[in-house]
Amino acid sequence: MISREIEKEIQQENKVILNFTMRQVVCLSVALAFSVLISVVLAWDFTIAIYPCLVIGVVCFAFGWMKQDGIPMERILKRKLQVYLYKNNVRVYKTKNRYVVMMNREYDRRRMVDSGDKKLKKSVRKDAKRKKKELRRSKLKRIA
Repeated sequence: MISREIEKEIQQENKVILNFTMRQVVCLSVALAFSVLISVVLAWDFTIAIYPCLVIGVVCFAFGWMKQDGIPMERILKRKLQVYLYKNNVRVYKTKNRYVVMMNREYDRRRMVDSGDKKLKKSVRKDAKRKKKELRRSKLKRIA
């Protein structure tokens, strides 16, 4: 028999009036109230009052219906404001990479050798000879 697991908790907003959620009802009422204020109370002509009413309607639509990854608009704006005010978006992460530091020293040393520093050339040769001797000694110790 084929079986499939079903999610126990389904995220669903409760509908209040006419298949609208409470958030959408509040946004609609706010948009309606401001539109009435602008057009009736201020006694503006319809052709002039429609533009601010349209802007208010778009803002209320964004807050009532739009969600980004399940996050409501006010939380998104709150995060953006915090980032803007507190500059939390800049993360500085620096490590001291010992290999890079070591290689930079080696490159600097080689650059000095190439520049013609006689003392440095001698020290490089001595280091190379000393390393060869140490390798021979360690091989002899292994054999013995």
